[in-house]
Amino acid sequence: MNFAEPVGRPEDIAAAAQQLLDVLMKKLDELGRGVRRLVLTLNRSDGRVDTLEIRANRASRDAVHLWRLLDEKLAR
Repeated sequence: MNFAEPVGRPEDIAAAAQQLLDVLMKKLDELGRGVRRLVLTLNRSDGRVDTLEIRANRASRDAVHLWRLLDEKLAR
């Protein structure tokens, strides 16, 4: 997902991550698949790259569960 300007507010980053997760979960549902590992890569305007990774014990496409795991990491 690309933005016209840098995004700095945590709630904007969380909203974008939620949108990406929703799109992914819809696709996984269509395919009858799940994920055990998700990686969110944030390319910052200062050139740094931040990576957040979540893991589940079993393959999942439960958006609520995966969002809870991702939101914990985003909060840090």
